[in-house]
Amino acid sequence: MNVLLTTILVRSGVLTHVWDLVKHLRTSGVNVSVAVIKTPYIMSALKLTDSELEKLLGPIAGVPFRFYGDRWELAGFARDVRPQLVHAHSPLCFPTSAALAVALDVPLVLTLHGATYWQRAYPQILAQACRIIAIGPEVARSAGETQRGKIRIIYNGIDVDHFVPGSSLLTAEQPLQILWYGRVNQPSSRGAAMLDQAAAALSAAGTPVRFRAAGHASGVSFTAIKQEGWVENTLPLLQQSHVVFGRGRALREAMACGCIGYLLGEGYGGRVDPSWFQSGYPSLSAAVRHGYPPAGAEALLADMALLLASSPGRIQKLRLEARQIAEEYFDAKEMVSAVCDVYRECLSAYAGREKKAALTGLPGGRAGLAAAFLKVLQSGNPGWHQKY
Repeated sequence: MNVLLTTILVRSGVLTHVWDLVKHLRTSGVNVSVAVIKTPYIMSALKLTDSELEKLLGPIAGVPFRFYGDRWELAGFARDVRPQLVHAHSPLCFPTSAALAVALDVPLVLTLHGATYWQRAYPQILAQACRIIAIGPEVARSAGETQRGKIRIIYNGIDVDHFVPGSSLLTAEQPLQILWYGRVNQPSSRGAAMLDQAAAALSAAGTPVRFRAAGHASGVSFTAIKQEGWVENTLPLLQQSHVVFGRGRALREAMACGCIGYLLGEGYGGRVDPSWFQSGYPSLSAAVRHGYPPAGAEALLADMALLLASSPGRIQKLRLEARQIAEEYFDAKEMVSAVCDVYRECLSAYAGREKKAALTGLPGGRAGLAAAFLKVLQSGNPGWHQKY
């Protein structure tokens, strides 16, 4: 199976999600190639330089990949890697990916990484998609009812073989190392501001605890928490920490490293406990619209007071429990297995369509469009994208 992933490179969960797919799809026997959209507008909007972009390639550099700026450049890459399926991971890639899938007559898969008005913004592309992957129920709902039959919910996973506890998991260290970790915009950055207030209160009381922040919280200027900024390799920092406050992928990564996880964003969910998963996979968005109360310094202080009053043995037990939750529920290998199932669904659906076309004598099989597309490529005429 040859799969072409299209994406942007930006410091976010989308990047590490694609990294995990590249790594684990290859081990699952899928031939992966990656096309990264790169235009002056995108580079400016994401505030990236060429050198920074190269640093974000990670495992992508180990597979066939290419930067592209338009549909024609993407088509040229597709001629080389000959994908049987196109999987787009950013709305910035949706138009070019959809056009390529039409031209090649191969399935288009979209992954929606956040809740927004997808149906309003991309009605035709969602209609074209063979399957739509949503990273949670709230994201699936945001895609609207029209395409509900083709939506598959696949929760984000993380590489639990990379994000592992350090030696501090086996020692009772003091003071507690508490980390805020994430990359969030408003209103999700509210929780970071509330944690900074709680840290200030604990500092004023002389409480033996050390706070650090890694990543970016839009609109927040930390005063009581040491800001580490964007950290390229977060593993050592996560392994040094005992407690993490965050949401989504950042929370998962830290818990895999043995950090006691507290769900914090716009809202606050408290400590992530195994009981949360007994009746299904919980939302780790910490969004108020998903039922979480608004984050407040008082609730954070109350939970930290309980933690600070705990014995070293209790702290160690909770850290081991966090790692166990990550192994059972956050493993990227489970995510990739589900994505492979989606790929097989799509390829089977397209094979069935071609068989039906052959039996009825009707046009519409893959061969006709693909042959026409290759003819255009060989002619060196970039005008095909104007048709689509």
